[in-house]
Amino acid sequence: MPEPQHRALARRRYELARARLGLGQALWALPFIGASLAGCRDHTGWSIAGGALLLGAIAALTWRGQRWGRAVAPGLQAAIAPVLVPYLMRAVSGDHGCAGDCVRHCLTLCICAGLVGGFVVGLRERGRQPVDLVAAGAIAVLAGSLGCVTGGLPGLVGMTAAVALVGAPIALLVPARR
Repeated sequence: MPEPQHRALARRRYELARARLGLGQALWALPFIGASLAGCRDHTGWSIAGGALLLGAIAALTWRGQRWGRAVAPGLQAAIAPVLVPYLMRAVSGDHGCAGDCVRHCLTLCICAGLVGGFVVGLRERGRQPVDLVAAGAIAVLAGSLGCVTGGLPGLVGMTAAVALVGAPIALLVPARR
């Protein structure tokens, strides 16, 4: 086989292996999607659509590799608190029926969960490049939105703002451990 064809074949195999790795890592989104489907019964459309976006984002970042792929794990870890918002609402209000003060409580819980998520992203990404923080924050917000969808658009915006307002200063100003 001539060298150019040999190189092209090697490149195709390499890219296929990276794509398989990305798809394998994307399976980490399934627990988040399942938690969203179980906890946000009134929002199954968003759970499925947001879950598909999360699967694609994880697969793409992992396929891209390097700092992009390393941002997936911190982002998913930071999203655990926001994904639990519907379950916390049930614990606080008994049955999560989204009536009366529910939006206010959901908004408060989404912001608090976003603060926790931002803290996790900030600690995990401190001392790295800003692009690492943005990638991890994007995964955290996308995965966290699967739980904070119960708070509607204000809950999603509040969670996103909290992740950014807490995560960025910690990641950029707190020195990394050596």
